[in-house]
Amino acid sequence: MSRWLSEAWFEDVRRVVADAGVGCAGLASVGAPDAPVHPDGMRVHVVVTGVADGDVRWSCTVQDGSMTVAGPGPTGRADVVVTISVDNARRVLCGDLGLSSAYMQGLAKVEGRTGAVLDLLACSAGERFGVVRSAVAGITED
Repeated sequence: MSRWLSEAWFEDVRRVVADAGVGCAGLASVGAPDAPVHPDGMRVHVVVTGVADGDVRWSCTVQDGSMTVAGPGPTGRADVVVTISVDNARRVLCGDLGLSSAYMQGLAKVEGRTGAVLDLLACSAGERFGVVRSAVAGITED
């Protein structure tokens, strides 16, 4: 197990996502089999605020039905940017709060191209995304 949001955690997440064979079975298809695939990839930047050592920024790319977790820091332009507090991010990781619910309740800010934002929110509510989320939660320590 790795400390949440540490460099070792990002390494473990990359392994879990790869081992799942679903990549997130991409955000382009995780939980929403008919979700459109973004041919150039959907780049998602996540900003977790309120972390003791300062905000943590990380990114991932979804392309051709698979997800690559780049790790800490933004990479290139983003199609979607999610900003969420450390407490609410933890609730999402544990499955106590869905990303769509967090967005609708004002607990997460989601910005980007409308289509990409809607795809991300729909996919994050899907069963396959939940499987990956549970696997990541299983390797995460406080």
